[in-house]
Amino acid sequence: DIVIPPPKPHSATVIFLHGLGDSGYGWKDAMEAVSSTLPHVKFVLPSAEEQPVTLNGGYRMPSWFDIVSLDSFEADPHTGLDGSVERVQQLIQQEVDECRIPEDRIVLGGFSQGGAVSLYGGFKSGFKLGGILGLSTWLPHEKRFAQEVSETTKGTPFLMCHGDADTVVQYRYGQRGFEALQALGLSGRFETIPGLGHSLDMNELRIVASWLEERLPVE
Repeated sequence: DIVIPPPKPHSATVIFLHGLGDSGYGWKDAMEAVSSTLPHVKFVLPSAEEQPVTLNGGYRMPSWFDIVSLDSFEADPHTGLDGSVERVQQLIQQEVDECRIPEDRIVLGGFSQGGAVSLYGGFKSGFKLGGILGLSTWLPHEKRFAQEVSETTKGTPFLMCHGDADTVVQYRYGQRGFEALQALGLSGRFETIPGLGHSLDMNELRIVASWLEERLPVE
């Protein structure tokens, strides 16, 4: 796992999960840019284990869970998702136990597949997190999620950002996930990034940094 330590006394943590085929290192530069305005925040960027991915012909690559198709997320079994959620919960618990960081000073987030793990795992975790962040992502297992969302976590604010030119995880899947979360009474906002494909740009980075400053202010 990549860890970006804070230059000032550590009082909050962001755990951010990469997308399919990537690694924590792939997000180091972006998170270092965000961290420049959050000198009290530690960034933890874990890397997924390699596993066969059906979407890519069974080829092994870093993946938080198996993906069968990008066209039918509703029917996709998301095999391996529960194991990744468990790992994320362990990372959160580690921050609480070893670093004495309160749950509400921890934000869980991710991009694409990592965002799906963050939304699903964050809201069913039972932790009173400071926030949950999903970039260019979707909500897995919508029906099952509705049964599993934790009452404890329901007050956790969330932010979803999605480029309206995304041809990998289509924009409408992000919108659908946001609407499903809202329908359950969860409190969040959805930011459309004009012209952005399945990636990150400075506009989105500024939105994320500003939101993190709100959620994890200097104490």
